[in-house]
Amino acid sequence: MKRILSIGAVAVAAVTFVASPASAASVQTIYVNANGSDTNNGATTTTAVKTLARVQQLVAGPLDEDVEVRIHAGTYVAAGITWTTYRPGHTISFMPDDYQYGEGLSGITARSVFVNARASGSNRYIGSPWFMACAGNTGQPLNAGGTSGLGFCYLTVEMYASSAISLDGSAGPCGGAYHASSGLGLPSARGLNGNTIFGMLITDIGNTYTDGSCTDTDWLRCGYGGIVLTESSNNRIANNSFVNLRNSENSYIHALDMTHKSSYNTFSRNSITGVSSDPVKVRDASDFTTFDSNMFGANDFVRSTS
Repeated sequence: MKRILSIGAVAVAAVTFVASPASAASVQTIYVNANGSDTNNGATTTTAVKTLARVQQLVAGPLDEDVEVRIHAGTYVAAGITWTTYRPGHTISFMPDDYQYGEGLSGITARSVFVNARASGSNRYIGSPWFMACAGNTGQPLNAGGTSGLGFCYLTVEMYASSAISLDGSAGPCGGAYHASSGLGLPSARGLNGNTIFGMLITDIGNTYTDGSCTDTDWLRCGYGGIVLTESSNNRIANNSFVNLRNSENSYIHALDMTHKSSYNTFSRNSITGVSSDPVKVRDASDFTTFDSNMFGANDFVRSTS
């Protein structure tokens, strides 16, 4: 098992988002705007769509192209999205509409902010991740797992109960109980692999901010990680800021939670502060992951003395 940890300054100018398409002709661009409409086709800035649910419908078209989801600066209040739509051999990237490949944060007008919604009636925050990606459904691409090629760049995600981004290539139901795709201690036989998470601001995740608790069956809200990997390997997680990830129980939640059979990941140049448990958790046949040049700030966690 290879786990290399190097703690140093976060040099954001040294690396860039690299999920860029091979050529402009091979890209489908979908525009998103908080003032858009899901009756639109998203093909231009004037026909922008409003939600990621509509984006997923448009990505489902059988096109042999990469996808760039260009998101206009603004605040998007919505429950999380369950994502099961892919284009094998191509990337699907979510980014600011004015982002240019190779530039840094200073090159965009502002981050788009995704904020959790509250349930009608109870007014409680909804308990899902912002982006829950699972292998494709039966009959869809990647229904047996593989390289999903998702990319996330320079967005803000806040006030979600369980996680910001969860990538799950296991054999279980999407968002449900874990079911391994292979035997004990063996690598994943399925996977949801080859994704990039870059320059994101992930903040105010966990039940300290969404209320409820990890044990209250009436109001079950528990944070597990800013990013949760379950049978998800060969991912690049770089230059992200994790700020204030807390459960009231001072337990469970981490900036990065590699839960099962998630190997060969790279976690580099990230900044982590205000996490109420261990900043990083690695478990259950998650091997050969490299940690490099991360900055761990004031994180507090409680260890049992028994």
